[in-house]
Amino acid sequence: FNRMTEDRRCALIDNWKKQMRKYWDDPEWHAAHFLKAGEPPNGFERELLEFFRKHNFPFKFTGDRTFWLGPGVSGGCRNPDFIHEKKGIRKAILAHGRYWHQDALAVEAELNDYYHMAWSVLTIWDDDPLDENLARKIAEFLGVPLLPKKRSVEKSSTT
Repeated sequence: FNRMTEDRRCALIDNWKKQMRKYWDDPEWHAAHFLKAGEPPNGFERELLEFFRKHNFPFKFTGDRTFWLGPGVSGGCRNPDFIHEKKGIRKAILAHGRYWHQDALAVEAELNDYYHMAWSVLTIWDDDPLDENLARKIAEFLGVPLLPKKRSVEKSSTT
């Protein structure tokens, strides 16, 4: 993003502001959107939480709109889906669905905001397989070796 021209950056921000203005000016949408604070993770986010737990990745869910960053260079604030559990480590994971995040300019503006707020971000798309390749990618993002998965402990019944 630091190689982006000033004209491109301004166009990106203007486009995002125009798209969001219609929502921000609508009091019903604004109230409904922010009344969702504290809502539980959706299906994809739950799958990611389980994946993080199995691989011992230190991320906690914040996509419930209770944790905000910004405003960024776009003028908007950002709510990452997951952040590193340890305070002071500025790493976030965005759980993006292809349906909701199809506007490449909006996604670029979002990533640009995180970059300018000095946050490292990894985007995981809802069609990315939750496999060992993704585990390696996350471990690399964290700068740690890939640890063994946590094993499920099955209770044995004695009769």
